[in-house]
Amino acid sequence: MFFQWVIEKVKMSELQEPPKSSNMVWYVLIGLFVAFPTGLFVWNERGNWQPVAPSGNPNGKAKTYTEIMEIQARPRDEMEVIGVVRDGKAKAWSMESFIRPDKHVFNDSTFGTSGLAVTFCDIDDCVKVLTQSSGKPPNLDMGGPHTSRPGKMLVVANGKSYWQDTFQPLYPGGEAFPYAEVQHERMTWGEWKARHADSELYHEPNRSSK
Repeated sequence: MFFQWVIEKVKMSELQEPPKSSNMVWYVLIGLFVAFPTGLFVWNERGNWQPVAPSGNPNGKAKTYTEIMEIQARPRDEMEVIGVVRDGKAKAWSMESFIRPDKHVFNDSTFGTSGLAVTFCDIDDCVKVLTQSSGKPPNLDMGGPHTSRPGKMLVVANGKSYWQDTFQPLYPGGEAFPYAEVQHERMTWGEWKARHADSELYHEPNRSSK
């Protein structure tokens, strides 16, 4: 009899609706739970209240990720650059501009009469600066890695793949590499400026396109 009474009580409690005031409290709590993180997200998108990683916040000056990117884009004397002197003019490209895997090749048509292609393999720490003998602006593309030579990078010229460090075609017997190497130097921006006070500088570590 006792167990039957307990079972009936349980069934009645399952059927009984909770007080409306209790439902209202739950609705408010759930609403706050959803609204608070949503509000933070919207506020973050405005860039007014975004947490930053200490390692990416130089001297604690930046308050948002946008400000951190702006700080990183400022030239610094201690940053390493690739320097070239050609036709009496000097230009440097910061190494930070080539760090991203999809940015290891940069066609710079603004330097000199025919421009240059600056390439960097981060695994092999190999820099090559190239020009096209025809006098036309360079149009070199990324080729990525290949299992036949681990740790080396391929570049693509006229639809064909070549090794970035040797300029040899990926497949033996292929066409000769159509670009010529240009001598360059690697040093800090401060050292390069001391030698070439009128040098141009390319520094876009956060660039999103070529």
